[in-house]
Amino acid sequence: MNDPSDEPDPCSGIEIQEEDAKMTQVPNKPPRGSGTKDQPETARASEQNASKAAAETSGDKQRAPTNVSGGGGIHIWPAGPLKLYEWNELTVQVDDYKNINSLVWSTGPDEPAPAEGQPGHTFMFDNAKTIVSLETGMGTVKIMAVGPNTGTKVTVYARAVYIHPPDYTPPLPGSIDLQFIEVDNPPESSLGIFFPECPPFWTGTNYEDTDHLIGAVYVDKNGMPLSGEIEWGGIPVGASWSYFNLASKYTPALQDGITTNCLLATNSSGYGTPLWVVAPDGARADIRLDGTFLGSPPSIIIDWDASQNQLTAHYSVDGADILWEAYPGDQVTFTKRTTPVTNGSTQNTIKYTGDKPFIAYISASTFNPQKATRDYGTLRFELTPSQSNEIVITVEGDEPLPLYTDAWLDGTYSGGGALDQVVWSVDPGADPAYTVTFDPNPSQATPDSGKYTTRTQIKVEGPNDPADVTVYARSINPGDETNADASKRILPGNRSVSFKAVTQPPIPADGNSLALTSLDGNPLQSLQTHLIQATYTQPDGTPLANQPVTWSVAGDPKAVLTTTTPTYTDKDGVAINGVQCNSTAALTTATVKASAQNPFASSKTDESNDLVLTFQKSGVSFPDGGKLTLKVPPSPLAIGQTYPVSVRYRASDNSALANRKIIWSALPSDRVQFVDPNPTTTDASGSSSNQVYCTAGTDLLGAILHVSAFNPDTGSNDFQRTTRSFETAPPPSGLLGVQIDKPLARTNLTGQLRPTLEAQIIQCHVQVGGSPPPTTILLTTTNPDLGTTTWVKMYTADGTQELARDGQNPDAYTIQPVGGVASFRIASGRMADIMLNANAPGRSDGPSARLALALVSDLVTSPQLPPPVIPELDKSANNLPIPTDRPSFKVIIPTSSPYGLGTFDTVLLLNERVIYEGTIGGQPEGGIDVAYAALKSSGNTLVYLSSQESSGSVWQSPQPTSRPFKAGPIGNAQTGPQTVGDLEAPTIQVPGSTIAAKDIASQTM
Repeated sequence: MNDPSDEPDPCSGIEIQEEDAKMTQVPNKPPRGSGTKDQPETARASEQNASKAAAETSGDKQRAPTNVSGGGGIHIWPAGPLKLYEWNELTVQVDDYKNINSLVWSTGPDEPAPAEGQPGHTFMFDNAKTIVSLETGMGTVKIMAVGPNTGTKVTVYARAVYIHPPDYTPPLPGSIDLQFIEVDNPPESSLGIFFPECPPFWTGTNYEDTDHLIGAVYVDKNGMPLSGEIEWGGIPVGASWSYFNLASKYTPALQDGITTNCLLATNSSGYGTPLWVVAPDGARADIRLDGTFLGSPPSIIIDWDASQNQLTAHYSVDGADILWEAYPGDQVTFTKRTTPVTNGSTQNTIKYTGDKPFIAYISASTFNPQKATRDYGTLRFELTPSQSNEIVITVEGDEPLPLYTDAWLDGTYSGGGALDQVVWSVDPGADPAYTVTFDPNPSQATPDSGKYTTRTQIKVEGPNDPADVTVYARSINPGDETNADASKRILPGNRSVSFKAVTQPPIPADGNSLALTSLDGNPLQSLQTHLIQATYTQPDGTPLANQPVTWSVAGDPKAVLTTTTPTYTDKDGVAINGVQCNSTAALTTATVKASAQNPFASSKTDESNDLVLTFQKSGVSFPDGGKLTLKVPPSPLAIGQTYPVSVRYRASDNSALANRKIIWSALPSDRVQFVDPNPTTTDASGSSSNQVYCTAGTDLLGAILHVSAFNPDTGSNDFQRTTRSFETAPPPSGLLGVQIDKPLARTNLTGQLRPTLEAQIIQCHVQVGGSPPPTTILLTTTNPDLGTTTWVKMYTADGTQELARDGQNPDAYTIQPVGGVASFRIASGRMADIMLNANAPGRSDGPSARLALALVSDLVTSPQLPPPVIPELDKSANNLPIPTDRPSFKVIIPTSSPYGLGTFDTVLLLNERVIYEGTIGGQPEGGIDVAYAALKSSGNTLVYLSSQESSGSVWQSPQPTSRPFKAGPIGNAQTGPQTVGDLEAPTIQVPGSTIAAKDIASQTM
């Protein structure tokens, strides 16, 4: 038998195989590499260390401990928690170690998934391969996770590389779920290496024909992508003596923080080949690569159709998501990052730029749960961007450019169309702290040696910190973008431009900031009303609310404003107006300005920037534009009532546009407002929801409700609008509002939250007025997205019996008010996000309130936790004194063993109200502050719920926080939705007296 520390000999009978296994499907995402920052061990040293580790265990024959994960006879431990940014050692043991040569490692995606626009965590091993001891079957490997300083989980897989007698049954891959936790002092940035395919790399029979894409992820400690030039080393460029060669010494990390390179095989095998990457700020990652002709060959075939710029990947598993990568990444981009396999294939299109022919490398890969590795395919081909239908943006001068300074941008078009003018833009929501201006905008294009060129100057102003800005350039030639002849199309272009801080930033202008933006982007269509927004803030960014903004428009005389009277800013300092150009000219421009009198100095006037808008002839459409469908209840809507609204976002091919930011606007903005702040985000189906209401005042006829979303495919905004009337609700209904007295915790659950039965119920009140007041009230519930909710039930105020159903409508409950108030309880048989509606018989204009309910269930039998501690409680009389010098008292959740495992998610409720959510270990030093106003005069119940070992993680919550409460009498009408942080509580007795705090108890799930 060969020494397992030696490289495999092709004549020795050693093979590398991957046995199919039944495993849970893992979401598709590239495993984030394997590598080391320390000097990796050689195979022989690794075996020696594995034997040493095994010898330190007890017993004649070492076995894995009981708390391990594994499968098919491969066991891995421990599961953590492990620290981010540090090397953490894993131990592995193979049952049938006499037939095992070594193990190779891979990972699944990090969980939870990263936030939109963030790459997430990268996982690296100190060695892609672990030698298994011939004496014990044990070995070790070290793993590190880098990226955002937030906790994460990942599944790690170990596959066997084994000696294969004819009658030998290979083991299944082993796996373990690891948990990583944040650290106190994270590095400011980190760099990690990832592979679209799992090592060892296959070098093939003709090894010079194999290509392997590799990548690096560059982010700050918050997980935000960083850009800059990444240097690659360890492996040379163009050397004949190395196992591998790199395609490039330097590659740019783009706006998503990801950069790619290509690894070219130059030998039939390569073991322990070093590779390192370094970022501009010194962040570094080091790994060692393995390659062998006995590795896994490609199983995905990629075809290229140059006439359509289309790639087709052929793969046998329908439904699999194919991940696409390209090198060079700054010249080749995909329409979609992932595409699903249907009928054995999937397609993607690319855009490519450059001033001369170049070799492109494409990778298509997907996770294979049966093999615990990634199936992949690669393609190498030449692209010749001699004629580009896209406007190519270049920067004059070296990047990063200085902030606050004009810099030239050039646009070049070499297609068959005729470029006339170009509009320059940025995504206004990408980084609202910065203001980006272009001059001129639009810019005129001129013919130049068979191409068209144009120029503009860019200036970026804002915080004096490094920034990356994605610039978009698009043609406004009428009709050219939809030309049937593809060679004459003029497609938008974009480019990320880096800016650096300056030594002496300009002194901020004296006065407040009044910034204008077009909510519909630019250019705009004539003969339509488009919304424009003014944002009024103090120099430190504080919004200036309820301030009159005066508007003006100049340029084309047919450009008019929706209102010429001042519009008032809302709580966010935002005022909206509309503009319309009634010209039928092919192209025309107008300039909008705004001003406001400085509220702190009556002699000063704050002026806005000039907003230059280009209007096109109505009817011009743009390819790749998305479609927003806005759903709003029909007119008339009642003033003071809240209504659900929703939007659905679709691409030009009708596919859902997920994770897109939606901006909600209205005119007049000081009266018609949305409950959820901007922006909201579309879900997997491309949908997003909100609520709208109109504040008190005169009736509004023709109010505009508007949604918009920046579209990076076009460099402009997709938008949709509708009009609605708001009228004063007729008084005969007599229902003045719904008050939510005892809101339950609003949370996202992965399991069942089961506190006491009472804590599952919300106490509600409907106040009655009118002349005469209604004698009966009908109560119904609807789901904002799905319609009627049949699993919700309502009970009498004391909770002893269910309310009676209405004879005409079996989905409605009936209740008779007592003393001007109808009190009742509401509960749900499952998780419910509902609208509670109260109406007089025969009417539909009554008040509503949005509730979030947990399911009703019995208590789960579990160990009794120690009760919460109130240090000031007089235990002999069970009274809590209220002092005159402060508004709150302390509550401490015990941390004594065995229930003081401080990482468990916990929620603390007082009288069914959440007053703390977080972890036991994360509660504030000295205890949790609780307002006396949250107490009742007697019968207070204090409950905390903690997810223990038997329950799993069933409560997901934000960072630990105290909930503020304000005092107020029961029965006051609340016409809008209740907010978590601002709840009504009963009035309390005079400070200095005492309140009975009986029935203080503690239960667990």
